[in-house]
Amino acid sequence: MPHRNRTDPHPRSPEANPKRSVTALDAFAAREGHARVPHDRIEDGYPLGVKVASIRGKYRRGTLPAERVSTLEEIPGWTWFPKS
Repeated sequence: MPHRNRTDPHPRSPEANPKRSVTALDAFAAREGHARVPHDRIEDGYPLGVKVASIRGKYRRGTLPAERVSTLEEIPGWTWFPKS
């Protein structure tokens, strides 16, 4: 197994494969008409709800890269604060 340093994301973290999170979220939003993913939502074996919650947490803490913010904000129905 390759060695990861402490700054590398865990393979199952949302940052390990950000494109998968965006792709799954985009498909969810297109199908459901919104991007308020329930925390327990699994899409094709992918824990989308947990990943989206983690992404929103990073945004609130100011640790989400600007390019990810822009990408997510392009998804129709996306909101940073889904319960407001």
